[in-house]
Amino acid sequence: MSSLYSPLCASRQQFRLLRILSTTSAIIECTLEIASLNDEIEFNALSYCWGSERDAIDIVVNGGRVSVTQNLAAALNHLRSTQDVAVVPIWADAICINQSDVLERNAQVAMMSQLYKLAKLVHIWLGDSNLVQVASMQALQELSASILQDPNSGWTRHYDSSKLQLIENLAELSGIPYWRRTWILQEIALKDRIVLHGAGKRVKFACPSSSSYGSVWTFIYNAQEHILAATGDEIERRIRQVGISSRELFEPMAMAQLMKQGDRWAESDQMSMKRILIDVLFSFRDFCCRDPRDKIYGLLGLLPSTINIIPDYNKSAETVFAEATLQLIMHSNNLEILGQACSHNRNLPSWVPDFAVPFRVYHKLIKWNTKYRADGAVRPEVPIEIQTTDLRSLTVKGFILDRVVQVADGLVEIPGCDMPTQVLRTLQRWQALYLAHFPSNDRETSNSMIESPVFWRWAYDGLSGRGHLLQDANKFDYYFKLPQLLKRALIPEDRVDEVILDYLRKITAWYDYIVTANGLSGLAFTSDADAGDFILVISGAPTPFCARMVSSSPHTTFSLRGACFVENQILDGERSEKNVMFGAAVHARQAVFESDRLNGEEVFYDLHII
Repeated sequence: MSSLYSPLCASRQQFRLLRILSTTSAIIECTLEIASLNDEIEFNALSYCWGSERDAIDIVVNGGRVSVTQNLAAALNHLRSTQDVAVVPIWADAICINQSDVLERNAQVAMMSQLYKLAKLVHIWLGDSNLVQVASMQALQELSASILQDPNSGWTRHYDSSKLQLIENLAELSGIPYWRRTWILQEIALKDRIVLHGAGKRVKFACPSSSSYGSVWTFIYNAQEHILAATGDEIERRIRQVGISSRELFEPMAMAQLMKQGDRWAESDQMSMKRILIDVLFSFRDFCCRDPRDKIYGLLGLLPSTINIIPDYNKSAETVFAEATLQLIMHSNNLEILGQACSHNRNLPSWVPDFAVPFRVYHKLIKWNTKYRADGAVRPEVPIEIQTTDLRSLTVKGFILDRVVQVADGLVEIPGCDMPTQVLRTLQRWQALYLAHFPSNDRETSNSMIESPVFWRWAYDGLSGRGHLLQDANKFDYYFKLPQLLKRALIPEDRVDEVILDYLRKITAWYDYIVTANGLSGLAFTSDADAGDFILVISGAPTPFCARMVSSSPHTTFSLRGACFVENQILDGERSEKNVMFGAAVHARQAVFESDRLNGEEVFYDLHII
């Protein structure tokens, strides 16, 4: 197949375009031609899922036979039948890039964002009738004709049973492989005009504003809640599920539309841009691509120009991930990215996220809890200090807060045992460890761990990041009554209590309970902490981390195990704020407020992490 490709001139930013010949022959016939970004040329781009390489189909390109996946062949055949490419050539990566030439592949991937920006429009191939239902395409057509043209139209403010059917039809699309592609982000976000193809239908989407996809997401959510308010309990779960599934179609597109404004935001709102950057990397961890390196390269078109990542398929995925992590740390001037690390992949340093695999549950919890700062936000204007020489070891500023002395495991499912009983047994194990280390006469708070405000503050904040809800005194008190309700087996069978029981199940399933040598107690994510592990506070990171010492020579070196939450009292000037979840900040903030030492260097020292 390499004989099909003549060399491209990188200095002229050349690329290839595909012309699909309008023939009626059974086999698809195409020609390849060379174009340049320096020239004025009209072309479209194709966005699709490669699909399996098994049972490939031959097409004819420049007179020679070329094997392509069935899904690409179906897309080309559909476009040929609709005359969408009769005049305007199309860019399709699998054919237009010489995939066997690594240097060309590097250069072309670096140009992809420009190609999608310059394309007249982007054709999106969702799949044939085996994957896509006609009703789903009609639902997309209704959205296109209403919300996307006028997000404030009256159509979006009227909800009835017909809207439920529309949401259900959209939800049918959520299982299509296309929506889980990493590359979808820049391919859709970089273009305001797209055409969706599926089940023999085509739907034009024109996005007149940067918030169009966000408007669709909001409409679906509002419609779902309105329908729920007028619906019996028997179909509530189905409505919620289809609402979630249909919103998932538009959430990545809405996020990507925000990202494409990155350079403009970088000038006016540094914190917003940094926040969205981390959100994007988090949100699309579980998206799919054939090459793990594309988990990074597939986002390049959305990242700020200040992030200097150049595609190089000669590098290993581990090297690409480590270099990208360092770039993100330097760009954001914090170590929040560590909340996505600790993958326990032996081929990666513990400070580098494994972008090749979906996020663990705790990645989501850490993302929600960015309002906390374990380092006490000492001297936030001071740049984060990091050093690395070999992409393996990272030197950061921080300190050893404490050491874990005992761990009580979280929930272990017992066959045949009902969930309230399993949750209760887990809480009893935690309670036993609590009482063994903290006798009641040593505590100002309740002598019951599961009845103390501290525990519930951890549990609810740590689970959802929505601690502000606990400001409602009635809800706050209600949460504290849960253990008694569990003990008496008096959980009412109403919706609220089912939700709260589900929270309890998640809390006990996702956390282990820990106590430390210096009398702290807290929560660590399941299996991340063992007796003997250290608790580190790292400058620039939002949470403390459980860490394991792996070497003591030539200097002490740690491997991060996972984020943890510890309870303590934080003094802030004359105000005493008790029961703060991330009590590791106590050392940093007390050093500032009690000793008047305003220099963070008196608190933090070098920590070496591999």
